[in-house]
Amino acid sequence: MGRDHSFITGFATGVFACLLILIAQKQFGLSTPPVTKEIAAARVPAIQSTTTAAAPAPVHTVPPPSTQLPEAARGPAGSAVTLIEYADFNCAHCRDVTKTINELKNEFPQIRHVFRHFPLSNTPGKGSFAVHQAAACAQEQGMFWNFYDAVMQPGPPPGPEELQLLIESIPLNRDRMQECVNSGQYDSFLREQRQNAQSAGVRSTPTFFLNGKMIRGAKSLENFREDVKNALNPGSPIARPGTTGEVREEPVVFKDLEGRPYLGKPDARVTIVEFSDFHCPYCKAVQPTLARLAENYPQDLRIVWRHYPLGGHRGADLTHKASECAHRQNRFWDFHREIFAGSPRTKEALTEIAASLGLKEPDFTECLEAAEAEEAVQNDLTVVRELKIRGTPTFFVNGKRTRGNLPYEAFDNLIRKELEAAKS
Repeated sequence: MGRDHSFITGFATGVFACLLILIAQKQFGLSTPPVTKEIAAARVPAIQSTTTAAAPAPVHTVPPPSTQLPEAARGPAGSAVTLIEYADFNCAHCRDVTKTINELKNEFPQIRHVFRHFPLSNTPGKGSFAVHQAAACAQEQGMFWNFYDAVMQPGPPPGPEELQLLIESIPLNRDRMQECVNSGQYDSFLREQRQNAQSAGVRSTPTFFLNGKMIRGAKSLENFREDVKNALNPGSPIARPGTTGEVREEPVVFKDLEGRPYLGKPDARVTIVEFSDFHCPYCKAVQPTLARLAENYPQDLRIVWRHYPLGGHRGADLTHKASECAHRQNRFWDFHREIFAGSPRTKEALTEIAASLGLKEPDFTECLEAAEAEEAVQNDLTVVRELKIRGTPTFFVNGKRTRGNLPYEAFDNLIRKELEAAKS
């Protein structure tokens, strides 16, 4: 795709470099970030496809999703085609290509569309970074795609007043939204997504990865259509495991579930293994859905809990350890309910919950100081690393991975498929 930043850095400076960037924008339909030493050093060689077809397209290694927020994705989980979009909300070409992407998804409804942030501005509260800050806060409330659809319209990017009106048009908790934006809560998340993109070779917006194949610029519908058809063709280059996600992996067989907390029948035909964090808002939000599933499939469903306290959540390690101590007194699910209801983060608050549930306080306190509960949490974290689980909540439905705060209907559909498969 024409010139890259290492060329620009090596051969042009000052005004001449700016002119080259403008020429590239007009010729290739790209918006480019500021050239930095970090960008120039981040080039990653493409991994060549092993297919024997003539002139195969390279398959690039796409970085894993951030653990700070669940992936912004729509479309069927487990799809054969995943389209990852790196974009800047203030990029005109990014907004222009949205119409093409929507037409593509109408034609191929099985596409899973994933958005990742690549703000060309890197200053909180300024330029496109401010828009991405608002988008991340909308993402926290599960309203990312409402925000995306409102912003990604042809025409000039929204200014501060237009952005405020746009936010008010979305059914958000406004106080929570304003607090989130003002606090800069997801500034590190946005920088992480940009840095990860640069490490994968992203130099400009929009950039797409379609089953691992990098696509730069606002391509035509015909170009995207051809790439999707190639991806659906078994003989075409496809993403290797770990490139665009885990949708093509073999089901995971868990051999270490004995002794783990579970709801339902131990011999149920469908097992959901949940990797979750007590301090994760999406893990909390999905709990009523899981409870409803357990109620509606009392004989056929088992839900197994596994620990995944995220490093960025203050006090999460202690909370998970305390839940193990409750498990040792056969009160895990009661403790689980109380934790998600109140999000306690201190030893005193956790001890109060234990006392309110009638747990033996000396045993509970001794357990918190001992190594066994910590070992149980660490054992689950070992599995997290082995399976390359990147965020919470992550679920395995009879070993098949899916992520996020899915609606009841999505889980119900997966369970029904597994029950039907068990009959055949």
